[in-house]
Amino acid sequence: MALAEKALNLSVIEVEREVSRAWAMAYTAKNNYQVYKRLDSIFMDIERAARIRLEVKATSKLEYLATSNQGNQVQIQKEQAYRDY
Repeated sequence: MALAEKALNLSVIEVEREVSRAWAMAYTAKNNYQVYKRLDSIFMDIERAARIRLEVKATSKLEYLATSNQGNQVQIQKEQAYRDY
């Protein structure tokens, strides 16, 4: 009887530990997604500004494409963080 109770207590502790670990992973994934969501918003504004600078010939096409590429990378990372969440 005592052995069965010890096994049950151990199982409860293991379940609590796994739930705690899963919650921590979900919390971290949520925060990670929120960071990338904010970065994506910032890069959309930066890309808009870069497009305007390109239109008024204040910057080169290469510089615009580099900025646009960075924005696309952040968007991809945001989508990956959302899937992880």
